[in-house]
Amino acid sequence: MQKIFHKVLLPATMLLFFASGMAANSIYSRLGIGMPKAYPGAQAFALGGGGIALINPNTPQYLNPASINFIGITRFSGSFFYEGTDVTLGGLSGRFADAGFNSTQFSFPLGQHFSFGVGLSPYTNVAYAFETELDGFDSNVRQTVSGTGGINRLFLSFGAQMGGWLALGAGMDSYIGNIQNTWRVFFNDEKFRDTRNQENAYVRGVGFRFGAMARLGKYINLGAVLRLPVGLKSDVETIYNFSGGTSGVQQGTVTLPSMQGFGVTLKPISQLLLLGDMIFEKWGEVPASELLNTTATNITKISYGIEYRHSTEHNVAYLKRMSFRAGFRNAELPYFDSNGNRVSEQFITFGLSLPYEYNNSQVDLGFEFGTRGSLVDNGTEEKVFRFIASVGSGERWFYRPKRRRQ
Repeated sequence: MQKIFHKVLLPATMLLFFASGMAANSIYSRLGIGMPKAYPGAQAFALGGGGIALINPNTPQYLNPASINFIGITRFSGSFFYEGTDVTLGGLSGRFADAGFNSTQFSFPLGQHFSFGVGLSPYTNVAYAFETELDGFDSNVRQTVSGTGGINRLFLSFGAQMGGWLALGAGMDSYIGNIQNTWRVFFNDEKFRDTRNQENAYVRGVGFRFGAMARLGKYINLGAVLRLPVGLKSDVETIYNFSGGTSGVQQGTVTLPSMQGFGVTLKPISQLLLLGDMIFEKWGEVPASELLNTTATNITKISYGIEYRHSTEHNVAYLKRMSFRAGFRNAELPYFDSNGNRVSEQFITFGLSLPYEYNNSQVDLGFEFGTRGSLVDNGTEEKVFRFIASVGSGERWFYRPKRRRQ
């Protein structure tokens, strides 16, 4: 079925199916297991997608499981997203749009030295639709290719505090998803019957990740994360509606590669935070047969961010209690384009935090503008706008007791 996709995408007569009302986000989500979604929280999103060494006592973070050790009471947050993409392909253009659930997270301190967290977020997303006309027939014949679904991730995090300066964490991620790709042909002639081929891929499995954070005085924090390779079981079924049959279920494996990341945060003054992250994912080591017949490449993600907050006191002017953020992200997709070239993306980000309830709760807003691919290198360019809004609060259901002075 992958060959069918390339045959539909390559002709210059292809039209983007943006007027259909179907939710979609990128033409590259047709590849492999879809577009990775690595932003469970609006704060990290606004800081360029970084946060490996970020300590936030008000908001649980997924990226580094050790971060929950610095949260003193029960905390929870939830978020949603909107994404709009303007696509240019040759002389054609169109627009995709998608919106929905982004993440929900909870964290619980357990005594003086331990913490526990749980959350749910999408790991990848598949949302695309294309339409083209076929030549060689007496009447109008249209074919469409579309895809929906993705992989969701339910994650558990465990943390331990080793003195006041070092925190360790471990996480267990449960992946489950369904990726549906559909190819349809519509004939405007009673002599022919409309056809539809549908491929459903069901995947599930469990993976593990680890993290560490070190506080080197008041001004520097270091962080590191590691995700082990994950083998997901897959069941792929192809349904042919013109014949009423199926290909049967083909069992296989979908592999997620290892990931290593390093981060640093600096506080040159109490009101200012600087952040930098670098993440490596070895997608190139995954065979195409273990990525739904898609060839992949190793990728590097680099993030920079800056945050300013004048004061954390609740009795000062509201504007001084707000946090203002900005960042930059440079990354690559794990997939090649149809010509075998790598696809890169660059984004600028910004956002802010709106505290309420005596700074115990907050609304975080994150925005991102950027481009994915280029007309020169890939023949396609996507201009992307993303928005994430999250709400977080805390309760003293579980809390970390203050240390007694010796």
